[in-house]
Amino acid sequence: MVVQALAAFIMRGLPQAVLAAVGFTVLAFVLPPLGLVSGAVVALVTLRLGFTQASYTVLLSSAVLGLLMLATGQAPVIGFAVGLAQWLPMVLLGLLLRREGHWTRTLQVTLAVGIGIVLLAYAIVPDLSNHWQSLLDQYIKPLLQQQANLPLEQQQAMDQILATLAQRLTGFLVASLLLSSLLSLMLARAMQATLFNPGGFRQEFFDLRLGLWPTLLGLVLIVVDMVSEWSLPEELLLVLGVGFLLQGFAVVHGLAAKLNWHIGILIGFYVACVLLLTPMITLLSGLGMADAFADFRQRINRPGH
Repeated sequence: MVVQALAAFIMRGLPQAVLAAVGFTVLAFVLPPLGLVSGAVVALVTLRLGFTQASYTVLLSSAVLGLLMLATGQAPVIGFAVGLAQWLPMVLLGLLLRREGHWTRTLQVTLAVGIGIVLLAYAIVPDLSNHWQSLLDQYIKPLLQQQANLPLEQQQAMDQILATLAQRLTGFLVASLLLSSLLSLMLARAMQATLFNPGGFRQEFFDLRLGLWPTLLGLVLIVVDMVSEWSLPEELLLVLGVGFLLQGFAVVHGLAAKLNWHIGILIGFYVACVLLLTPMITLLSGLGMADAFADFRQRINRPGH
């Protein structure tokens, strides 16, 4: 099994962990999703060996990235800084899950930090949407105009899209960061389970729940967003939506296991996720939020039981 073989390689020692972390980071320039594996390497070391060994892995991997930047004629400090920015959050998440031992508190703390980042950004830059708008107009809009000579109507539509994006960009960026970090942490937990607790992550994921307070906060934000034109509630919903989305996936897989769904149903489900990305994200997030009250996985029993 590829996951088990990779986990075993990482666990052989510090040189192997550094090689895997740096190697997948370099490969991510060609295939970006492989960046999730790089984060998972550091998270796995943290989960299994703790803070000290994880710190060595991060520092050495960042130093290697710095040397690679130097070899390409770039400032090595850039590579070192990129490494720290990429891997230090994974150490913190790994320590959190290692301490708590379950996903509910880990997800709650992670989402609370994400919400705090958004609120801090608004506190530092009160007129944040206009700030993003000016950056988009300065850097993104000229690139789009250079690639195609758009008629006036399409230019106006593009301006509207950029204006809408500017109002949500902070929440979107934070949500993207949290989602990628949590996916790396889940991959690390899965690798850990293949070596030391076979089947353990599968059950953990099936039972994943976000908890009640994020759901109640989400409902409040939905109501506020409906009656207000302020962009902050929607940005906070984007952050909370990461947790609801993961719980939605957990509900689907938990029900698939309980009801013995054919593998083809899950394949069709993921095909739909790819082809209908935005509607499926909305549907799964709503399912995750509803599950906080309905608890679908406990209400539905296996066939014949």
